[in-house]
Amino acid sequence: MIKHKIPKFVITGIMIIILLAGFFIFLFHNDALIYVTSVTIADSTGNKKTLTDQDSIDFYVSVTKHAHVFQELPLEASHYRIVTITYAKMSDINYTFYLSANSRNCFFYDPDGKLYNLNKGTAIALLERDEMFVAYDTAYPVLPTLKIGEKSYSPEVTGVAWKYKTISGTFHNSGAFTAGEGQTYTMQYPDTLEISFPMTPDYLETNIFRVENDGSEIDVTKNNDFNTDMLLHYVYKANWYEVPDCHYYGYVEYSFYVKYTTILSAAMIPSHEDDPYTATVKPGGTVFIRLFNAGNKKVTLHLGELSSAPTLYGSGNTRYLLIPISANMAEGVYHIGLEAGEYTLSMTVNVTKRSFASGGSLDPSRLGLSPAEYHSLFASFCQSLPSLAGQTADEPLWSGNGFSHPLGTNASFTISTTFNETITLAKSQTSYIHAAVDLVSNASNPMVYAASDGVVAYAGQTEYGGNTVIIDHGLGLRTVYCHLNTLSVFKGESIQAGDLLGELGKTGYVTGKHLHFSAFIGDTFIDPLLLFESDANGNLTYLAYFMGVE
Repeated sequence: MIKHKIPKFVITGIMIIILLAGFFIFLFHNDALIYVTSVTIADSTGNKKTLTDQDSIDFYVSVTKHAHVFQELPLEASHYRIVTITYAKMSDINYTFYLSANSRNCFFYDPDGKLYNLNKGTAIALLERDEMFVAYDTAYPVLPTLKIGEKSYSPEVTGVAWKYKTISGTFHNSGAFTAGEGQTYTMQYPDTLEISFPMTPDYLETNIFRVENDGSEIDVTKNNDFNTDMLLHYVYKANWYEVPDCHYYGYVEYSFYVKYTTILSAAMIPSHEDDPYTATVKPGGTVFIRLFNAGNKKVTLHLGELSSAPTLYGSGNTRYLLIPISANMAEGVYHIGLEAGEYTLSMTVNVTKRSFASGGSLDPSRLGLSPAEYHSLFASFCQSLPSLAGQTADEPLWSGNGFSHPLGTNASFTISTTFNETITLAKSQTSYIHAAVDLVSNASNPMVYAASDGVVAYAGQTEYGGNTVIIDHGLGLRTVYCHLNTLSVFKGESIQAGDLLGELGKTGYVTGKHLHFSAFIGDTFIDPLLLFESDANGNLTYLAYFMGVE
């Protein structure tokens, strides 16, 4: 047998080739990370950090060089925090890391799916970097969800003092308090503001401040019924306490501003069920409008032919408008316009046709007066009532149950003269309009009662009405009670619906015992029967609805 001896130089050459092959394999593995322009670290819960400085890029490139091939990922690695490190160059290259608190058990897969185990020193250096908080259960930053109306936001952290546990078992500072102004959001009435946390704080303090024009702030935390335009400063202070076996604890502050604006709205009485800004009213009735969220805005009214001198009552957020529909108002469609700042409201009033009685007659000679004298006397009396009533309350004073009958809830009576009835004076061509109703009681000792809550604006003698009481119910609405035999109230007295005003009588210029009952708004007389819960025909009336908007 012939033995062939392999020359030593051949063996040496083979060894060199093997070493060169290993070197080029290693070089090929790392060559993918040449010319990296940025590194992004992201975990499965959405935490993300992008680094562009060269020192950080060099470090993360070197991490992949300090590892050795590993055959199989340990079973317990399924519980490790998974972190993806993306190396950006011409196209992104992703490495998937499985990081453990045990620095000997930190692994990564390269883009080809090959598994590597990081060297212990490299693993420690990696995990101790500030941006690698994503490798731990730090819960930082704790970002709540801010919901305003139907929109959701993520308010910025404006202050923090936070610690989390590292692989060494010690707590690491991940943030220190830094003051910030925070973002500004918008909110419109009636939207609500809610804040929720992915993990509930052990303690949460809420502070709300109203920012004044000079920049100062007023604490409105306990009085947050916001009903006008304003700038609000919200500060939420959340604490998570250090407890045994916790992985994080600390304090986080969220500060932001809300530009709160109100939208002008209104309640219109009466109104159609399918159109809240359209009313149908008959002559002698009323239209009541309550404005909401007017704030301190100047409100301008446009009522056209509906009213020549409307008066808007109230101030601040709530305003009131009580419009009398004159008995002479022609049938038709009338429009109301309201302006408050940048807001406008348009409403429609449909005035129906209404006929009034015209067959009444009166012989003034029975009172010792000529037709002309009686006509002048009655006209002067009607014209004097607004002056006698004086100032009206700037808000509704009537009771929530509407108005009740002045002769009593279950009174038996007849109407001798209706509202706006034309009365002809005997033995003349003169006539006048009766701006009231005359009520004749069937009781043996009839009494007169307040139709609703209010203040006695007048209690005394008038030439035509004799013993007369005028009650102010607010917003320019007054009720008048004439010809009383006695008076049981005095001027300035606050009264409630059903309080006794006096005994029914026949003082003043009358031909028999009855109650001359009238109502007016401003200087316009309205049908007083429409103040009751039902009129003479049992129809539900207008002002009875007021209880729903008080």
